[in-house]
Amino acid sequence: MNVLWIDGPYGVGKSTLAERLHEKMPDSFVFDAEAVGNAVRDNLPQALYGGAEFENYPLWFETCVRLLLETARRWEGTALVPMTLVFPDSFGKVAGPLREAGVPVRHILLESDYETVRERILARGEDED
Repeated sequence: MNVLWIDGPYGVGKSTLAERLHEKMPDSFVFDAEAVGNAVRDNLPQALYGGAEFENYPLWFETCVRLLLETARRWEGTALVPMTLVFPDSFGKVAGPLREAGVPVRHILLESDYETVRERILARGEDED
């Protein structure tokens, strides 16, 4: 299995790109790292709440890696992972263990101008903050 991590700011089009790639790549699936993060965060006591960024939860990294490794062990194809990473060392925390296990990982960073991203976020019904 290969992992293609699609990174970039909120609203830049990561999920849209992952969906389009999945349509064109029959041996792919979209790995929802955000759902993993929600499961980790939502099932911890409030006293352990580390904030909105999943990167504040070591268990998020561990769970993503374990799920991707289990998938790689049993399946050929490409995992498309549309997920914003904020902290500079975060990609290595996922890619390092996967690569050590022999799973090829690529990191794509999508960029856009501020106004485009702002308009997309507001169009989704989210507030400016």
